[in-house]
Amino acid sequence: MTGFRRHLGVFGTFLKVGATTFGGMWAATDKLERDLVDRTGWLPKEELRASFVLATLIPAPRFLGLGGLVGFRVGGWLGSFLGALGLILPASLLVLAGAVLVGPELLAGPLEPMTRAVSIAIVGILFGNAYRQVRGEKGSRRHRQIGTALSVAIFASVVLGVPLVVSAVVGFVVGALLLRPEPKEGDR
Repeated sequence: MTGFRRHLGVFGTFLKVGATTFGGMWAATDKLERDLVDRTGWLPKEELRASFVLATLIPAPRFLGLGGLVGFRVGGWLGSFLGALGLILPASLLVLAGAVLVGPELLAGPLEPMTRAVSIAIVGILFGNAYRQVRGEKGSRRHRQIGTALSVAIFASVVLGVPLVVSAVVGFVVGALLLRPEPKEGDR
């Protein structure tokens, strides 16, 4: 594949992921693996997975770091730029459209019910992603049940009016306390 086509492919892959993935880089793992490993063969599966881990260490938003890192591995510096640009372009255009079309006076007035519905929908998307992750996990049945119950509780708290940040922080703390790794036979 020529350099131009590869660069265009990197941009297109990350543009599609940036436009269709909600929930961050971990929600995009399956899509990226299908496109970058299975369909194009640009990266071995182990290298893509290592890139996910490395992206958490880069001092930048993880998803953006992943786009730049994988883009660099596939297409050098230009691939890095195009991978990151593809990820942020769809959201940036939506934010720009929102800034142009919707003023603060609308959000506090006639659009207030819509903003509440959108926040509940976002929590629903995150809940669906959490459920998918828990369902696919190979952990204990107890952990899956706790994870599912915790996700339902967070979703319900937001629907009932608890601020999203409060629900998320409490859910994180409770999850960290309840979902600890179970000790192995030799650790007891």
